[in-house]
Order: sequence, then C-alpha cells, then structure tokens
Amino acid sequence: MNGKNTGQAAPLATTPQSAKGSLENVELEPTPHDFESLGMKIQLPKGSLVAKDSVDNAISWMVADERDPARWLFRLQAVVSSDPQSDTASQMQNHLQTLKAAGSEFTLLIDRPTKICGLPARFFWLSTPTGEIRAISGWFMLQTGIGNFIVFSILTTEKDFEYAEFALDRAVGTIELRDMIEVQKERAKRLQLGAQVMNSFTPERLKLVADGKKRLFRSWRETPEGDVELAWVSIEITQAPRGLADPLTNPKTLSDKAKEPGFLVSIDSRSIDADGLTLTSARNLYWVAWDLGSEIWSVRSVPQIPGPKNIFSQTGARLRISGETFGTDLAVLTSAQGGSEEQLSWTIPTSAYLAQALSFKLAELLPRETTTPNYFALWCFDPGAGKITQRTCKWNADTAHAGQWVLETQTSLDGPTTRDVLDANGHLLLRSESNGVRMAPTTLLEIERLWRAKGLQP
Repeated sequence: MNGKNTGQAAPLATTPQSAKGSLENVELEPTPHDFESLGMKIQLPKGSLVAKDSVDNAISWMVADERDPARWLFRLQAVVSSDPQSDTASQMQNHLQTLKAAGSEFTLLIDRPTKICGLPARFFWLSTPTGEIRAISGWFMLQTGIGNFIVFSILTTEKDFEYAEFALDRAVGTIELRDMIEVQKERAKRLQLGAQVMNSFTPERLKLVADGKKRLFRSWRETPEGDVELAWVSIEITQAPRGLADPLTNPKTLSDKAKEPGFLVSIDSRSIDADGLTLTSARNLYWVAWDLGSEIWSVRSVPQIPGPKNIFSQTGARLRISGETFGTDLAVLTSAQGGSEEQLSWTIPTSAYLAQALSFKLAELLPRETTTPNYFALWCFDPGAGKITQRTCKWNADTAHAGQWVLETQTSLDGPTTRDVLDANGHLLLRSESNGVRMAPTTLLEIERLWRAKGLQP
C-alpha cells in the first residue's frame, strides 16, 4: 500500500486556503431530499440527480452531479456490521485491508474523523491509478447506532476532486436524522389520507373525466446543448367495455363478462431510441370498472426496424372471482423477445389502492378544494419496479398562477419526484422529471416539424 497518510491521520482542522473559493461556490438545493427509508434528510448539491436502486431487497440510491460528464457521483445506503464494536475507524481499516489483500495499489489522501448530528462520522479519500489517470474514491460514514452506518461511496477525478470533496462536505453538514418510529407513523397517516381521497373517485367522477377527447403530448429532454426529442404520446379516455382492453378483440363478438362497462385509457406513442434513429411504437390500454372492483391492462411496444424485433408486452389483470364484489388478486405477465416470460401476482392492499388505469389521470380525478389532503399516499403497481409500491403525492394550488395546480409524485418511497403543473380542470400543462425529461401538450404540426427537422418520420 502506498500512503501519504496511513493509519489514523490527523483530522483537517481548517479548510485549505486553495479550496475556500470552491467551497464558497458550492450551491445546495434549498429543499432537503428526504431519504425516508434511511430516516435522513439532506440538502444535496444543486442540480443533483437521484435514482433509486434495489438488488435482492437491498435498497441504495445513486446520486450524481447534473453536469455531463458528472464531476462526482456516489452511492448511498445503510450498512449493518456484524461486529457490535465496529466504528468508523475500524470500518475504514477493514476496507483498506481488503484492498491491500486484493493487491490493489492506492494512496490514502485524507482520513478525517468528524461529528454530524452529534454522532461519529468519517471522511476518507483514496487515489487509485487507472491507466494514465488516477481515479479518486471517497467514503463518508455516519454511525447511527451500534453496528449501524449510513455510507456514501463516492467517485470523482483528480481534476474535480477539490470541488467534489467540499461539495459533499458541505452537503453532509445539513444532514437531519429522523426517528424511524415517527417515520412509520407518518407513512400510515399518509395512507389513511390516501384512502380518504380514493372515496371521491365515484363512478360519476370517472365518467366526467372519460370525455373521449384525444390529447397529444411532446416528450423531450433538456440539455445544455438544447432539447433532445424523445417521443410523442397520444392519450384518450373513453367509457368502454372491459373487452376493449385487448387490442385484438372484435367489439362485435364480446362475451357477457367482457361487456362489463368501465373507464378505458388508450395511450399510443412513438419514441426515439438512444441512437437518435431507431423508432419504437407502443399501444397501451388500461381499463378499470366504474366501481374500481376489477381492472385489466395490455402493453405492447415494437421497434420499427427490419428483421427480428425485440417486442415487449405486459398484461395485468385483477378480476372478480365467484361473485366477489371486489377483485383482490393482481396478476402481471411480462415478456420480451429473447427473455423468458415472468408472471407475478399479489393480493392488493385492502385500502388506498389505485388501479393502474387511474394512475395516468390522477390529477384530473383529484378534488380541487382546500379541504383535500395535500400530502397523501396510495398503493399502486409500479411498472419500473415490477411490484406494488407506495406512491406518495403532494397536491397543492399553484400560488404563482391562479387556477393552476401542482402534483408532485414519487412512484416509490425515496424515489425521484415528478412534478406536474395542471390547469383548473386537471389537464397537464408541463411535466418535469428529475432526469431532465419534460412533457407538455403539443400539436401534430409541431411534432411533424420537430421530427422532420431531425430526418425522422413521426
């Protein structure tokens, strides 16, 4: 092991003069990000991109600088040590011993113990040769209990090291730890309020939203170099029998069961793949009964390329069985060419469950009264996670624009936030996602103009 500092290096008591300018220029988000599953809030560096990851039920988050290429990124997770005597110093030494045993060459740049929220914490940074450059990796560990740690695993470059170090140093200084018992109580309260909101989704309310009008949207990503076109999306909501959720069904030959009336969301889209050339067409149909007692959906996307195609399809169904007034079991079958079919099923929660069809038009359904809960949660199937998750919603009048409303949603706990700005009728004016993706109403002429300018056929 190479080491400018080895063992227990003396803590840095003051900020080096050369870095003070960088520290002063680091801006933080004004609103703390709530990593609720960790019981921690933190003001991240301004423009941070957050993505949740889950592997074998182990949850972590990737947080990256908004610039491309990123100046820094880190993985955030909870770590539990099997040694009750473990502390930040022993955790660091164990990591260094593991690297040494693996024959890794590294230089310990900084080992800085500190305290956050009155608890032991530690920064340590390593430099590792990778070809002609040296990579910089860092760790921030906060000990929250016996053998329990919150850990940031950080990556940056020599060029950006000074900025990354002080950006993270400033951010962790804003950490606020929460009582997990109180967090659980808050979750339960949000679900109670969600059940209250669901009571307003009457058949009469659904029928008002199912107006049969098609609405066209443009999806794009904002970048420093300009907008990048991603897709056009057409959405239509109608009153329709259940059988029409199957795109291959003949409306004239529906069975009695397939004639059950309800609320049908039809979504057609064409998206541009990452290569900027390949197009993918999708046809998605989502249906739910007027009383919300049963639901079904069909998703199918096909790349517009010659030869074999990687076709993605998914079918979801929750049907009444043996005269039940309310279907309780949701089954989802997903398949893609080149992969095996996967079928999963769940017994849905007994309250505050949002059918998939309603998840796309939630804002139009929400009451717009001052008495409506403005922070609530609903259970809903999350296609990205492939499971039923707790979706949190913040619903408020837009104080800056009379008549408009803002809906902020997280499809899962601690997930990225999507912000929808809506008119007085709940129709989308602008959707903003944390990764820079935007969606807004458009016209066919505008889509044709934008796509043909890029040599694409809309």
